[in-house]
Amino acid sequence: MNVQSRVQMMLFKAHERARAELDAALKQAGLTLEEARALYAKDPVAKSALHHPKHRVAGTAANLVLELAERHRGWKGVARRIARPLVSV
Repeated sequence: MNVQSRVQMMLFKAHERARAELDAALKQAGLTLEEARALYAKDPVAKSALHHPKHRVAGTAANLVLELAERHRGWKGVARRIARPLVSV
């Protein structure tokens, strides 16, 4: 077995792990892949080339799904920040 085939094997395993993580994020968010794509298409912030979703899991796609679910569907899977008043009373 040469080095190239070992590298290809490791890349394939990494791809499988990333896909499994994406599937778990979709299930956790209660979305299908098509629904997540539709939310992505409507979101100008997520479509920006400079946007980087908040890190929650290893994969970028799974992070993006969790962020879209939180922002567009009011998903409460991640604790929301408590808004503090700017002026004290």
